[in-house]
Amino acid sequence: VSAYQDLGYKSVTKSGFEVYLLADTDMTVNVGIRTEKKLKSRTVNLVAGKAKRARLNVAGRNFRLELSVEGGASWCLSSGIQINMELDSD
Repeated sequence: VSAYQDLGYKSVTKSGFEVYLLADTDMTVNVGIRTEKKLKSRTVNLVAGKAKRARLNVAGRNFRLELSVEGGASWCLSSGIQINMELDSD
């Protein structure tokens, strides 16, 4: 779980999240984006060496990323995480 982020834009609504993941082993990951309004999550099946995108349609001014692996197995993301989103100013 990451800390809440506003990316320096407190008055801007963030929405339309896309999370890109790349792992070094096959695994199933629960990916979630939590805003001050609600949590939206999706289960993603990762294949070793192949990038996978998870689209999460949730909106809020602050967000945080939540990742978990079923069964509590040890795991590693090989290339980090990329999060894209839409910014809607007031």
